[in-house]
This record gives sequence, structure tokens and C-alpha cells, in this order.
Amino acid sequence: FARMPAPILHRLELTTMLRTVVQLYQAQAQNQVTFQANEQSVWIMGDEQLLTRIVSNLILNGLQSGEEQG
Repeated sequence: FARMPAPILHRLELTTMLRTVVQLYQAQAQNQVTFQANEQSVWIMGDEQLLTRIVSNLILNGLQSGEEQG
């Protein structure tokens, strides 16, 4: 596994970060990636760059798994 850098915690709005990551994968025509959330903000302490990487990897793993099952 890749060694992750030490997290730098900041207050961030989780829903916005998740929507941004999902939009990257929605642009690929062959993939259907959706995200539904309440309009209410969800604030957390976290490293946005690391969380973005983690969520992106989870989505990519799911898409690749779906391709294998065909």
C-alpha cells in the first residue's frame, strides 16, 4: 500500500467535497455515479486532500468491480 502523508486537519464541509469528487466520475459517459444528500451542511475536521483521495479510490474500486462482473 502507498504510504499516506500525515493529515493536516481543517474544518471542511463534507457534502461539498463529496459532490465535487462524484462529479469527476459522472463525466464519464459509461459510468453512473450518483450522490444524494440533504441540503444541510455537514462540517468535519479532516484533511480534504486525503479524504478526496480516499473517496476517489472507493468510487474507482466500485466502478472497476462493476466492470469485472459485466
